[in-house]
Amino acid sequence: YDNTLGEANTLWYQALLALSRADLEKAITHGEHALGLARTSGHPESIVQSLDVLASVKLSVGAWEEYEHLVTEVHAGYVTLKDRAMEADALSMLANAHLHRGRLRLGISHARNALAISQEIRNVWGQVNALYDLTSGLLDSGAYTEALDSALQAVASARTLNTDSARANILLLRALIQLGGVYRALQA
Repeated sequence: YDNTLGEANTLWYQALLALSRADLEKAITHGEHALGLARTSGHPESIVQSLDVLASVKLSVGAWEEYEHLVTEVHAGYVTLKDRAMEADALSMLANAHLHRGRLRLGISHARNALAISQEIRNVWGQVNALYDLTSGLLDSGAYTEALDSALQAVASARTLNTDSARANILLLRALIQLGGVYRALQA
């Protein structure tokens, strides 16, 4: 077992812990160090997970350009690893980045691709995430009827998740709040 890889994984875990405590400075420090060691070890999974945690930090602070750059590399990594669920997740992250940077068509396209992959592999979690970004893009572009269909599909899918899971309940709540936003947009 490569010591460099072991240290990279430890630092990645410390970055995750710091992120969960909203200690973003420490998360960035650990994440960047983990990424450097992961690249040195040449271990693709470690590289992608380090990039992913750094992207999460950039998302937390609204650093959209850096977030997009990191997520682009995360997506390429998951494609290389042939991890379809995480590929779809990275596409949703890319959709989110593009939507926040005003590139609605590109964001919607990535969200649709994430949704298609998630449906193909029957990943309801991924479907709910993709539908959230798709609905956001459709709302921002004025496609309210399609946004309503997407939001309703997100709520229905989120309701099929394990309700004993806090994460599932958060996804359902997020989908319901977004559905309310779509209804408000339709009534305006």
